[in-house]
Amino acid sequence: KQGGIPPQGAYNESWKFTTGIPSITLRLKVIPESIINKFNFYPFKLKVYLRNSSSPYEIIDSTEAFIKNHNFFSELYFMNAVSGNYYIVLDNGKYLETWSKAGGTTLLSHNLNQYDFSSHPSQAYGNNQTSVGDINCIYSGDLNNDGFIDLEDISIVDNGVFNFIKGESITDLNNDLITDIEDFAIAD
Repeated sequence: KQGGIPPQGAYNESWKFTTGIPSITLRLKVIPESIINKFNFYPFKLKVYLRNSSSPYEIIDSTEAFIKNHNFFSELYFMNAVSGNYYIVLDNGKYLETWSKAGGTTLLSHNLNQYDFSSHPSQAYGNNQTSVGDINCIYSGDLNNDGFIDLEDISIVDNGVFNFIKGESITDLNNDLITDIEDFAIAD
C-alpha cells in the first residue's frame, strides 16, 4: 500500500527491482537517423537484447538503454549474461531492428565493455545503417515492426500528422513530442 499520495492506503501496481552486481556492463553508442541533427529531443528508450551468436540466436538477456543527450551513449547492465560472444540487438518500435556486426562481439563479465554502432557501417550486421555525413545511424520508421520501412509505416505516420498527435508516440520519429510533417519526411 502507498501512503501520503491520495488516495491513501490504495494499492500500487507492483514494482520489480533487480539487485546485485551486473554480470556484463556495456557502454553503448547508437544514433537514430531521425535525431542526428536535432538539438532538442525528448529522451527515449531502446530495448537492447543480447542474443547468442550461434543459431538459433536465443535471447540470453535484455535491458533498456535510455538515450538522453547528444553524446548518444548509454551504460547498460545485464544481470544474467556471462562472458561470451553475443549479437547486440536494438529495438524500440520506431526504428528498424538492428543487430551488431556479423559474428557478434565478445563481451566480458565484470569489465566495462564498449560498442559503438555509429563508428563504422560494419558495426551493424549487413552494414544495415544509413550514413548522415560521416556518422552511421540506425534507420527510423519501422512502426509496425515487420522489418521493412514501407507504405504501411508511412501511412501510420501520415495518420499521426493528420491528427497532429502531441506527446510520446511511435509516430514522433524525431522525438520532439509532436507528430508533424518532419516525421513524415523521415519515414518517407
